[in-house]
Amino acid sequence: MGTNKKRISEWIGISLLLPPKLTHPIDVFFKGLAVQRLAIKEDNEEDTGLFRLSCYFPFDENVDEILKELDTKLCILESDLSLKSPIDLEVKAFTNEISSWDWKKHMKPLRVTEHMVIKPTPIEYTPNTGEVVIEIKPSWIFGDGTHSSTAFCLKALEDLFQRRLAVEPLKEARVLDAGTGTGILAIAAIKLGAKKALAIDVDPKAVSEANRNVARNQMGDLISVSCLSVEDINETFQLVLANLVPPTLFRFGNLFTRIVESGGFLIMSGMTANKGPTLAVYGKLGFKILKEYSDGRWAGAILHYLPEG
Repeated sequence: MGTNKKRISEWIGISLLLPPKLTHPIDVFFKGLAVQRLAIKEDNEEDTGLFRLSCYFPFDENVDEILKELDTKLCILESDLSLKSPIDLEVKAFTNEISSWDWKKHMKPLRVTEHMVIKPTPIEYTPNTGEVVIEIKPSWIFGDGTHSSTAFCLKALEDLFQRRLAVEPLKEARVLDAGTGTGILAIAAIKLGAKKALAIDVDPKAVSEANRNVARNQMGDLISVSCLSVEDINETFQLVLANLVPPTLFRFGNLFTRIVESGGFLIMSGMTANKGPTLAVYGKLGFKILKEYSDGRWAGAILHYLPEG
């Protein structure tokens, strides 16, 4: 008795690529956070001369305030030091499961939408008629379909491609998956009917994992995976997928007006339940809300880009 008990918790991971002189003030900021558990890790990025400073802490109701404080701190540092480009910031949410039993023996296909099933690589699964099956190898990289923000994006994709909304259906759309993680959203978009996809992530490890998952799903000819940021993109797409967090979404609003085609769509997720301020920013930029998703803690939305003029 008791040997099969497990604890599951949601965590936030913040990763910054910094010049050496900024590691101390950011380390001090992290250590000053009012959170119960905190893990800080520093890695020397030898090829760039920069340091990657990462901070991990449990998700709670204060996460929005922490991210806003960090965003303010970074803006001040960027201004004071006259940095030529913004500090590379990545924020991801993930589930940490600590278990005393062999989790691999308990993996099973996960139904995330009416027609979409996520199949872990070692598991055999025979799809039912009309099912879309995505094969993903379980890993620490964010985006295996188990987190609400990823599930919202998958549901939004199905709603768009299954013509459940009062808009023109997507026809052979070109897709940008910004912050791809495992590549799951780009893979889902292609399986639902998109023509081509570009999946990008600033984390080289995520890019490697996404490439492997693209190959597992035999999509190498349809999905390109690159280690790029949204700022690097200089073309437009009919559909952009952005499973990010509020500060990043705030920063990228104007960028998305350049990247999303007029009349195109933005699927946005990773917001906390207090999504109003983020959606208000996009409303002022010409994005109209088609549908919202929420589980009381996380939120997502489908936005239709209809700029005036």
